Amino acid sequence: MVPAAPTATAVTAAEATDPLMPVPSGARPAITLDLTIQQAGIDGDMLCVGFEIALHNEGEVAATDLRLHVELRTEDARAQLPTADRPADPIDRPMAEPIALAPGADVVLAAKAVLPVAQINRLMLQGRPMCVPVVVLSARYRWAGGGKAELGVDYLIGIDRPGNPRLGPFWLDVPPRLYDRIGMRLHGAVRKR
Repeated sequence: MVPAAPTATAVTAAEATDPLMPVPSGARPAITLDLTIQQAGIDGDMLCVGFEIALHNEGEVAATDLRLHVELRTEDARAQLPTADRPADPIDRPMAEPIALAPGADVVLAAKAVLPVAQINRLMLQGRPMCVPVVVLSARYRWAGGGKAELGVDYLIGIDRPGNPRLGPFWLDVPPRLYDRIGMRLHGAVRKR
């Protein structure tokens, strides 16, 4: 994964945790994630997904040590990605340096996730090999007073076809190419703790 510099109103950890500013009882940050896929497809021997993630703090206090992990997988023949296959604690390998977000602040991170073609779960449809990429997002953050939370969401991505509500698969029996018209669908339940 190749992260780009944040385009941001992110604040430093020191600014977000000013010891002179009291934290209201019960107040906490509320982080939202907004994923935008710019491009996806097969590039050489890699499945590639270029994206931006917008993070926003809708809460009353600053979020500190905000870590974002992004993983690219492909759907297999089962209906859901098995949670047992997920790394035990992937958030310890964040896609960018941990950041802090003041109340009302936001930041946009751009990056590219890749997966070797050899690791793709190949599915067959009408006798043709294809794959369905899944972008797995996890954000973990803390706040003054010892609070911590985690938010996770997964998205199926595919080729957007105007006039067709279904996403098109990425066919593996055609020459490699990247697509600009990409759609996505929520995959499974949003994870909160």
